[in-house]
Amino acid sequence: MTIQTDPQYKLRMPPELHEKLKAAAKDNHRSMNAEIVARLQSTLEEGSLYGQPIGLASDTLAALDLDELLETVGGTMKTLQGASEALYMAIRHAQRAERAKDQAADQQGRAGENADDS
Repeated sequence: MTIQTDPQYKLRMPPELHEKLKAAAKDNHRSMNAEIVARLQSTLEEGSLYGQPIGLASDTLAALDLDELLETVGGTMKTLQGASEALYMAIRHAQRAERAKDQAADQQGRAGENADDS
């Protein structure tokens, strides 16, 4: 039997957060403890804004080229809008084709009924 030597800490959290962590742990095939530890470790890694003192994190953010970032975000939004419009049009086209197919089947069925009545 292995003796547990890792420090333990009792943690209280809101039920909503608990449910989100539980779902994330399941999605990542980890225990709740492993999920929490992995998430805490990622915030303390080198290069993480979370692991830096507030002053350093704000310096990192200030160093970003905001004009370039805005241009990138704007381009991404235009691309997503175009894709959304194309998807909308494809769905509308598919709906129209389905309606036309149903109408043709109805007409064919009525024509068959009329031939049987003759």
